[in-house]
Amino acid sequence: MHKVVAQRYGYWAEFRYNLRGLLMAFVFAAAIGFLYGAPGATWISGAVTREQNGRISAAGPLSNVLVAGLFFAAFLGLAGTGSGPLGFVTNILWIVASVNAFLAGFNMLPIMPLDGAKVWAWNKGAYGSIALVSIVLIALPYLLPVL
Repeated sequence: MHKVVAQRYGYWAEFRYNLRGLLMAFVFAAAIGFLYGAPGATWISGAVTREQNGRISAAGPLSNVLVAGLFFAAFLGLAGTGSGPLGFVTNILWIVASVNAFLAGFNMLPIMPLDGAKVWAWNKGAYGSIALVSIVLIALPYLLPVL
């Protein structure tokens, strides 16, 4: 989504692979038992303003929030329908929703080079809104009663 928003502003943008990022994903997996992969980043060329950079940076976590919300809603719509194929589907819905919620929350940490630092620099209200929704989506599995 970063690339789409950057291109809507008229900037050149492309995803560039980064071997160090992929290596760090395996280091994180070995160290904390969770594979978080960032094998590259979207590079943008042009005189991007602070507001444009904030909006471009917010596009990634917002897309994760949207996917997480849609998949959690689908999960809740199917939850309790039994085991078998629907049980498998609900598990997949839950996993996709949870991973996207975590990615949104992690990416909103206000630490460079993560998106949260750029959104924070642009607009504290936008930062707070996206971060709050991300936290709620991350906490959702722990807030819902066992179905």
